[in-house]
Amino acid sequence: MRFFLSAFLVFVCLAGTLAQNGFKWPQDEATAKEKVALYSDALKAKQYADAIEPLQWLFDNAPDLNASIYINGIKIYEALEKAETDKVKKAEYQLKALKLYDDRIKYFNGQINVLNRKSFAAYKFYKKDKSKYEELYALFKTTVEKSGAKLNKNLLGAHMDVMRRYKAAFKTLSDEEVLDQYDKLTNIISLKRKAGEDVKKQEDLVNKLLTDIVTVDCDFVKNNMAPKLEANPEDLGLAKKIMGFALAGGCIDLPVFLDAAKIVQANEPDFGIAKVIGIRSAANNDFETAMEYFNQAVDLAGDNSKKADVYYEMASQYSKRGQKSNARKYARQAVCADPSMSIAYTLI
Repeated sequence: MRFFLSAFLVFVCLAGTLAQNGFKWPQDEATAKEKVALYSDALKAKQYADAIEPLQWLFDNAPDLNASIYINGIKIYEALEKAETDKVKKAEYQLKALKLYDDRIKYFNGQINVLNRKSFAAYKFYKKDKSKYEELYALFKTTVEKSGAKLNKNLLGAHMDVMRRYKAAFKTLSDEEVLDQYDKLTNIISLKRKAGEDVKKQEDLVNKLLTDIVTVDCDFVKNNMAPKLEANPEDLGLAKKIMGFALAGGCIDLPVFLDAAKIVQANEPDFGIAKVIGIRSAANNDFETAMEYFNQAVDLAGDNSKKADVYYEMASQYSKRGQKSNARKYARQAVCADPSMSIAYTLI
């Protein structure tokens, strides 16, 4: 009696406002309002099982009543799923919740937003269920395709994890398809960054998971990443990825590593990158470029010890070319910066 009295009071309170806030009442308006009051009261009291019957009546008889019945219905079924221990019942609640996402799109559009939410829910439900990996991967592919730059950033890493699990479980996902999806995700990351969104954490996760899915070695960097940089020579994000992959794979002798490092240095000057470019350029007998970046490194050095290291590198390069006067000059600058650098005295 207390429950029905409470439901009646909710019904009375809602009755005066529901007709004015976007509700499309069916022919049996009185029953519909009663069902809204009943499920709303059960939801408020966290008596989720009691909300199922009135909600189902609304889904069957007034499916376009208001988007709130799907929003709240998803909350109810996800709460029931979380609390359920019986596997069969749990699976039923999962299917019902996911169907409500589809029904919300069917009757109230909002496709991208709702599809993102559905993907996150499906990932939560199915990420440990191998039998669902193919379905889960297909859902994420669709979500990425339709969402573009509007993809929720938390789905970036989730999509890579779905591919990792799917490929490991069934071996049917090719490296080419993984790389195609990876390219789409990195493009979305680039668009989000340009829009001012902080996606560094997600970008790092996406790149890390790629190395768990496909073999990232020198051939990968040369054959898959170099052509992309050649086509997009101003893509800072791509240049950073190439540097990271090349360092991880021990491929710093590849020309594309040097190209990528120069792009990063031009946009985000850094002592370590300038020094590496100098060393690699010197190894390639590009003395002029080496000296240019060694001088950048000196300017960016945060302490005298770092300056001394660079000056010694410069002295060594001049010495190798028989330019003894310049070699002594830079060796002296090294010991001026760091008097404890004994190898510089030896070179002098």
